[in-house]
Amino acid sequence: MPNSSFVLPVTELLRNPQVPQYRECVFEIPESWETEYASYLAESVGADVSLTASDGGILASVSLPLQWTAQCSRCATDFVDTLEVSLNEYYTTEAKVVNALSEGDEEASEWPTHDGFQIDLEPRLREEAILALPLLPLCDSDCEGLCPDCGFPYEELEADHSHEEIDPRFAKLQMLFKGNKDGQE
Repeated sequence: MPNSSFVLPVTELLRNPQVPQYRECVFEIPESWETEYASYLAESVGADVSLTASDGGILASVSLPLQWTAQCSRCATDFVDTLEVSLNEYYTTEAKVVNALSEGDEEASEWPTHDGFQIDLEPRLREEAILALPLLPLCDSDCEGLCPDCGFPYEELEADHSHEEIDPRFAKLQMLFKGNKDGQE
């Protein structure tokens, strides 16, 4: 069932071709807009929508600022960021899709359509939003990640942070020297 906030009426628009309509819409972003590594926050988002009827179809242009959350792939901290998702899509009639399919255009089955009364922007907006999410999210482009020895984020450690690296072949000798320092034999 389509999310009703993404369904827009277009009957009046189709009566006035080539005359753009500008709308301020509020879309309810569902929790299901996510990938394995990141997800959009379920919230109400205001967006500017431009609709223009042409040759029975409708050109929809949407700019949608979305907040998303993820765990940084370098330092493993959770963070929230914002992406601007844009959609410029032409919605055609079902009759044109059927005609194109009969002429052998197999891609026509993928074309977004409208029924003359309304268009549903959610499937294409969701697709654009998911494709906009990074495969390897970073909390900051300069994130240094985690210290491989202690596991703490470099951002939380002092600038001169280091670990004494002992050659494993000499580890036993170090234990002997530590023992002598403490007065043990």
